[in-house]
Amino acid sequence: MKEQPNFSYINQLSGGDKAFESKLIAIVKREFPEEVKEYQQYLYEKKYEIAADSVHKIKHKISILGLELSYQLAIDYENDLRNEDLSKKNEFDEVLNAITSFIKEIN
Repeated sequence: MKEQPNFSYINQLSGGDKAFESKLIAIVKREFPEEVKEYQQYLYEKKYEIAADSVHKIKHKISILGLELSYQLAIDYENDLRNEDLSKKNEFDEVLNAITSFIKEIN
Protein backbone atom coordinates (compact mmCIF):
# COMPACT_ATOMS: atom_id res chain seq x y z
CA MET A 1 0.00 0.00 0.00
CA LYS A 2 1.66 3.16 -1.26
CA GLU A 3 -0.54 5.81 0.33
CA GLN A 4 -2.29 6.05 3.68
CA PRO A 5 -5.79 7.31 4.44
CA ASN A 6 -5.79 10.80 5.91
CA PHE A 7 -8.00 13.77 6.73
CA SER A 8 -6.30 16.37 4.54
CA TYR A 9 -9.20 16.57 2.07
CA ILE A 10 -11.77 16.66 4.89
CA ASN A 11 -9.78 19.43 6.60
CA GLN A 12 -9.57 21.34 3.32
CA LEU A 13 -13.33 20.95 2.74
CA SER A 14 -14.27 22.01 6.25
CA GLY A 15 -12.22 25.19 6.34
CA GLY A 16 -11.57 24.48 10.03
CA ASP A 17 -15.21 23.75 10.91
CA LYS A 18 -14.72 20.94 13.44
CA ALA A 19 -18.44 20.11 13.64
CA PHE A 20 -18.54 19.61 9.87
CA GLU A 21 -15.41 17.44 10.02
CA SER A 22 -16.94 15.30 12.76
CA LYS A 23 -20.15 14.81 10.76
CA LEU A 24 -18.26 13.81 7.63
CA ILE A 25 -16.04 11.39 9.54
CA ALA A 26 -19.09 9.88 11.26
CA ILE A 27 -20.73 9.31 7.86
CA VAL A 28 -17.60 7.57 6.54
CA LYS A 29 -17.35 5.41 9.68
CA ARG A 30 -21.00 4.39 9.39
CA GLU A 31 -21.35 3.91 5.63
CA PHE A 32 -17.98 2.50 4.59
CA PRO A 33 -18.25 -0.88 6.39
CA GLU A 34 -21.79 -1.35 5.04
CA GLU A 35 -20.71 -0.54 1.49
CA VAL A 36 -17.76 -2.93 1.72
CA LYS A 37 -20.05 -5.70 2.98
CA GLU A 38 -22.43 -5.12 0.06
CA TYR A 39 -19.56 -5.12 -2.42
CA GLN A 40 -18.19 -8.40 -1.04
CA GLN A 41 -21.62 -10.03 -1.10
CA TYR A 42 -22.24 -9.07 -4.72
CA LEU A 43 -18.79 -10.28 -5.67
CA TYR A 44 -19.40 -13.58 -3.89
CA GLU A 45 -22.68 -13.93 -5.79
CA LYS A 46 -20.86 -13.10 -9.04
CA LYS A 47 -23.15 -10.09 -9.57
CA TYR A 48 -20.33 -8.06 -11.07
CA GLU A 49 -22.46 -5.21 -12.43
CA ILE A 50 -23.94 -4.56 -8.97
CA ALA A 51 -20.53 -5.05 -7.35
CA ALA A 52 -19.25 -2.33 -9.70
CA ASP A 53 -22.04 -0.05 -8.42
CA SER A 54 -20.80 -0.73 -4.88
CA VAL A 55 -17.23 0.16 -5.90
CA HIS A 56 -18.65 3.38 -7.36
CA LYS A 57 -20.06 4.30 -3.92
CA ILE A 58 -16.89 3.24 -2.10
CA LYS A 59 -14.65 5.30 -4.37
CA HIS A 60 -16.17 8.50 -2.97
CA LYS A 61 -15.02 7.48 0.52
CA ILE A 62 -11.59 6.70 -0.93
CA SER A 63 -11.46 10.22 -2.35
CA ILE A 64 -12.64 11.83 0.89
CA LEU A 65 -9.83 10.04 2.73
CA GLY A 66 -7.21 11.63 0.46
CA LEU A 67 -6.24 8.48 -1.47
CA GLU A 68 -5.66 9.79 -4.98
CA LEU A 69 -3.92 6.72 -6.44
CA SER A 70 -6.45 4.41 -4.83
CA TYR A 71 -9.28 6.53 -6.23
CA GLN A 72 -7.93 5.96 -9.74
CA LEU A 73 -7.61 2.24 -8.97
CA ALA A 74 -11.28 2.22 -7.90
CA ILE A 75 -12.32 3.87 -11.17
CA ASP A 76 -10.38 1.29 -13.17
CA TYR A 77 -11.63 -1.61 -11.07
CA GLU A 78 -15.24 -0.42 -11.33
CA ASN A 79 -14.94 -0.41 -15.13
CA ASP A 80 -13.18 -3.79 -15.13
CA LEU A 81 -15.89 -5.36 -12.96
CA ARG A 82 -18.50 -4.33 -15.52
CA ASN A 83 -16.55 -6.56 -17.92
CA GLU A 84 -16.22 -9.34 -15.31
CA ASP A 85 -12.49 -8.64 -15.00
CA LEU A 86 -11.32 -9.18 -11.41
CA SER A 87 -7.61 -8.65 -12.05
CA LYS A 88 -7.47 -5.60 -9.73
CA LYS A 89 -9.43 -7.24 -6.89
CA ASN A 90 -6.47 -7.95 -4.60
CA GLU A 91 -5.08 -4.45 -5.00
CA PHE A 92 -8.53 -2.96 -4.32
CA ASP A 93 -8.94 -5.21 -1.27
CA GLU A 94 -5.66 -3.82 0.13
CA VAL A 95 -7.13 -0.32 -0.11
CA LEU A 96 -10.32 -1.47 1.65
CA ASN A 97 -8.27 -3.09 4.42
CA ALA A 98 -6.17 0.05 4.91
CA ILE A 99 -9.29 2.22 5.18
CA THR A 100 -10.98 -0.28 7.51
CA SER A 101 -7.96 -0.20 9.84
CA PHE A 102 -7.81 3.59 9.64
CA ILE A 103 -11.46 4.19 10.53
CA LYS A 104 -11.37 1.66 13.38
CA GLU A 105 -8.74 3.84 15.06
CA ILE A 106 -10.82 7.02 14.84
CA ASN A 107 -12.44 7.98 18.15
